[in-house]
Amino acid sequence: MSTDEEVRLRDALTGLADTVRPAPDAFQLVEARWRWRELRRRVVLSAVVILMVAAVTLAGLWALSRGGQGI
Repeated sequence: MSTDEEVRLRDALTGLADTVRPAPDAFQLVEARWRWRELRRRVVLSAVVILMVAAVTLAGLWALSRGGQGI
C-alpha cells in the first residue's frame, strides 16, 4: 500500500538517480586507494612485529648476561 507521497518520492529519486553518472576512472581510483591502505597496514604491522621481536630478544639477552645473579 503505497501512499501518494511514497510514489512521488520514488519518482523523484529515480529521476535524480538517472542523472548521476560515475566517473570513468572511479574504480581505478578506489582500487589504488585500497592498495595504498593495504600496503601501509602491512608496513606498520611489520614494523610493530620487528620492534616486538627486538624488544623480547634484548630482554632475553639482558637476562642471560646477568649470568644467574640474583636468581
